[in-house]
Amino acid sequence: MGFSWEDAQAVLAAAADPEKLEEIAQRLSTEEEKEYSKSLIALEKEEVLLKPNPRRWVVLPIVHHEVWNMYKKAEASFWTTEEIDMSADLADWATLDSNEQHFIKHVLAFFAA
Repeated sequence: MGFSWEDAQAVLAAAADPEKLEEIAQRLSTEEEKEYSKSLIALEKEEVLLKPNPRRWVVLPIVHHEVWNMYKKAEASFWTTEEIDMSADLADWATLDSNEQHFIKHVLAFFAA
């Protein structure tokens, strides 16, 4: 394939501009590559999430429900602070002896580093 590192950098730099991507596609060496690039560019022009939108960073109202559902599914694979009741932690910490506190501090320090 005739796709160099410079070509890859140019594609990344022009990702938001379909006209620039089309110019880059014309520089590719084979007809097969050109046709493939043109088909990708056509798909990207139709992609709703890639179109300029001044409300892009506004969460509500939810417009793309499939994307929102994927986000919630990904979020569900991690624990969040809302799920954990930490109100009794200080009292529980006080009940530990100094060796237990030392051990827990070092375990937390290990994972924090």
